[in-house]
Amino acid sequence: SLSDGTPTRYAAGLVNVIGPGGHMIGHAGGINGFRSEARYYPEHETSVVVLGNTSGPFAPRDLADVLGDALFGSPALGDAVFPGNLEALTGVFHGPVRGSNDAEIIVALGEDGRLTAGGPWAEESLDFIVGTTFASGMNRYVFTLDGATPERLVVDRVSGVYVLRPGATDAAETHP
Repeated sequence: SLSDGTPTRYAAGLVNVIGPGGHMIGHAGGINGFRSEARYYPEHETSVVVLGNTSGPFAPRDLADVLGDALFGSPALGDAVFPGNLEALTGVFHGPVRGSNDAEIIVALGEDGRLTAGGPWAEESLDFIVGTTFASGMNRYVFTLDGATPERLVVDRVSGVYVLRPGATDAAETHP
């Protein structure tokens, strides 16, 4: 966890996440001409390792996702309905994000009635998980509320956790 108690899903070079195939612990990497993805599924006592001998567009993560889903299925995301007011979670959040001292994350309500988040990375549609936690793939967006008003947004992109504040530019922190 971070110094303020915010939980993380990455430490010691390993991710500990729920993704295609369910709960997994893994690591990905690459060097010139070689790319890899290794995952261990503890509930199934099974490992999936994908190795690629290329520097081309091959993405071992995509193949590992397909294999994990084919072997064990994927947890359902997006089936639950947020019980509160989604509009109250929208706004502009600021703070340091890898590569920027003051990144801007915009959370909006999409035409389909789902939250979207965009910023230094491509816009993502967010699925409600539980409480005030939303997901896009393995990325998590967790809102901390003061009553019904967001006081911070934690964006957990697995290898980076970013703590952002609505409208703030100096009170946020980042942890790679």
